[in-house]
Amino acid sequence: MTDYEKMNFFPEINKDKALYADMLESLRQEDAEILHDSKTALLLQLKSWPLYLLAATDLEEGKSLLKGLTPNEDGEIVLVLRGNDLNACALSLGYQTSGPCYQTLYEKKEPIPIKSNLIIRHPEREEYGMISKTYTLNISEEEVYASIDRPEFAAGYVDGKLAGFIGLHAEGSIGMLHVMDEFRGRGYAWDLSAHMVNGRMAAGAYPYGQVYDDNEASISLQRKMGMTFSKKFIYWMWKPAAQE
Repeated sequence: MTDYEKMNFFPEINKDKALYADMLESLRQEDAEILHDSKTALLLQLKSWPLYLLAATDLEEGKSLLKGLTPNEDGEIVLVLRGNDLNACALSLGYQTSGPCYQTLYEKKEPIPIKSNLIIRHPEREEYGMISKTYTLNISEEEVYASIDRPEFAAGYVDGKLAGFIGLHAEGSIGMLHVMDEFRGRGYAWDLSAHMVNGRMAAGAYPYGQVYDDNEASISLQRKMGMTFSKKFIYWMWKPAAQE
């Protein structure tokens, strides 16, 4: 099922592609099992790791789907949903969130220009440890190493020294962007991001990412690069099974 945009259910998906880019990409990769679909709600579960993706314009339908989710092997339910109202429903059911994010999507046809002489390549294995220690998002070292191992992960070098890096999260969003302190202010965040977006375009993938609503630097960068911002927020949510 690779041509989801021609399907007839849940028409909202074509009205704001940035908002649904994670769903579109998981379907493109054939990495999504469709658990529920209707004109007013869509629920997917990834095959590669335990994550639900949920959209619902009917809040009662969305709430019913939230109540029916099954915990993973660690006893948690983890999902991405979209919209403030659906987020409020999840919070009322005991879910927690790290806050609102924009989902961004590069919809233009032309590649983004690389502006510097940054050397961009996959890092050497002995550099994984330093990258893992530098990356501060609250995920396990095992998950960081798995992301670095992906062929898409890219590191930038100046005179042979690691200046920054960028990668893909497990569900396919562009992220992990980091520029080392001594190399900031030189445009390397642009170049690393452009490299990743261009690579995703060349692979026929949806070049999308997620940025917290208060991350002004990333928001400014992505707007300058021409990314489309979702009209609604997405929310990463989780709930321990003990709260069921």
